[in-house]
Amino acid sequence: MRKLYPPSEAGADVDPIAAYGDVARPAPDARPWVVVDMISAADGATNIDGRSGGLGGAGDKAVFRSVRAAADVILVG
Repeated sequence: MRKLYPPSEAGADVDPIAAYGDVARPAPDARPWVVVDMISAADGATNIDGRSGGLGGAGDKAVFRSVRAAADVILVG
C-alpha cells in the first residue's frame, strides 16, 4: 500500500496494519468512535455490475482487514 496524503509522505510504502490497526483512538467525551471504510472508483462508482469486489485489490483488502480488526462492532450494508 502506498500513502497518498499528506503530500510530504506521498508514495511511501505503508503497512496497513501499522497504519490502521494499532492507532490510539481515545473516545470523545460521552460519545463512541464511528469509523467508515469504503471503496470507490475514480469516477465515484461503488460497484461493477452490482458488486463491489471488482474494485478492490490486495491493498484494499489489507486495509479492510486491519480496520475490522480494530473495531468492537462491524455493521455491513
